Parts: sequence; structure tokens; C-alpha cells
Amino acid sequence: MYADLPLTGICLYDRRDTPSDVLLAAHHIHLSPSLTPVAGVDAPLTAVPLTGSSGLRLRGDADTDTRTVLTAVLDTLPRMPGSVVHLDLSGTRFFGMDAVGALVETAGIFRSQGRRLVLQWPPPSLQRVAELFPDECTVLEVAA
Repeated sequence: MYADLPLTGICLYDRRDTPSDVLLAAHHIHLSPSLTPVAGVDAPLTAVPLTGSSGLRLRGDADTDTRTVLTAVLDTLPRMPGSVVHLDLSGTRFFGMDAVGALVETAGIFRSQGRRLVLQWPPPSLQRVAELFPDECTVLEVAA
């Protein structure tokens, strides 16, 4: 989050209880030039099947607004064939803490099945949450 400092910041606020002018200001801050957008990333979260391997490619942000979509995607992954299933995150820019928690749960399901869920190109936000909670995130496997 802070390019020149070894710090991480996490924004947590309830949109239902936050005045609209504050939400608008926060929205503009999150879209500041310091947060470099991923080319072609749209606000909604979408998933498409991968070609050539078992798995899905996500595009968009995994946050409170897209929780329903992420839940559906993560529920689909364990039903996909193969001992290794890939989740391509190159089209994502942000993974909130709840989204990382849901991803950890899904990876745990794979592990209990004797299978692997391999994350490809996770965004920095997901990597930072994993660094903040290393014990909880040990189940996450990132492609080298």
C-alpha cells in the first residue's frame, strides 16, 4: 500500500453506516494513481474457465460488494476435475480480508481431498494479508 515504506494499511468501514460524502472521498482515495489498476479490470468480479488446465481466471476486485460472486466461484472450484486446480488471479487488483479467508477455507477443502488449489499471480493485497496471518494462510499455494 505504501510504496516507499514497509507498511500495510487495511481500510475497514461499513458502507451501510458511512455517510455518502465519506464513501465518495474514500472511493477517490482508493482510485488514486498510487494504486495502479490492472489493465482491463472492471469493478464487478467475474470468472471464466481456463484453457489448457483445470481452473478459473478471476477479473475484478474481491471485496464486500462482490462477496456473493466470490462465494459462488469458490464453491465451484472443488467440483472441478483434476488433482491440481488453478486459480488465475492476474486480472484482480484487490482481495479483502474476508475474501482471503474464504480462499483459505477453499484451499483447506482441496487439501482434505488430497488435491491442490494453486494460485497464479495473486495481487499484492492478497500477499500482504498472507504475510500478516502466516499461520492461517499456510494452506495457500502460489505458483512459482
